[in-house]
Amino acid sequence: MLLNGGYFNDMRLLGRKTVELVTMNHLPAVLKEPDPNFTFGFGLGFRVITDVPSTGTLGSVGKYHWGGAAGTIFWVDPKEYLIAVVMIQLRSSPYKLRQQMKSLIDRRRIL
Repeated sequence: MLLNGGYFNDMRLLGRKTVELVTMNHLPAVLKEPDPNFTFGFGLGFRVITDVPSTGTLGSVGKYHWGGAAGTIFWVDPKEYLIAVVMIQLRSSPYKLRQQMKSLIDRRRIL
C-alpha cells in the first residue's frame, strides 16, 4: 500500500499526500551538524535514507525502513519499486543477517 501511493487492491486506503508526508525526512539539517556520519532522517514512523553512499548498502535516496529488536526488518525503495520483509527472530545474533539480506535483495533487484 505504501509503495503504491496509498492503494491496496485498487482501493485507496491512504491519500497520496499522506504517504508522501509519512515517508519524507522531517529532521532539520541542524541535527546533522554534530555528526557528519548521520546519513538518514526520520519520517513519521520510518527511518529515511538521505545519503546512499555513506550507508554502505545499495538503495536509493528516499528508501525507508524500520527494524525490530530481534532482527526483523522491512524496507520500501520507491525508486526501485521494491519492498522486503525479513522475519528474523534471533536476539544478539553473532551473524549479520540483516545486512546480508539487505545486500542480497537489493543487489538482485539491481542486477
